[in-house]
Amino acid sequence: MGGINLKGVLTAGDDRAIREGCERGEDHTQKVFREELDDTVPVADMPIIESIVSRIQAVHDTV
Repeated sequence: MGGINLKGVLTAGDDRAIREGCERGEDHTQKVFREELDDTVPVADMPIIESIVSRIQAVHDTV
């Protein structure tokens, strides 16, 4: 998964590494939604997926 090595990062106390790890996780999540779910989600459910991706992007932009 696109997450971070939480124990290693937290024990190092590196704020930048934590932010970068969060961004990688968010990027991975967006990729899954855009590439993998686009082909499998019924058209009627796409507004829900688009809303989730939009919220993930908003958090990513804030971080």
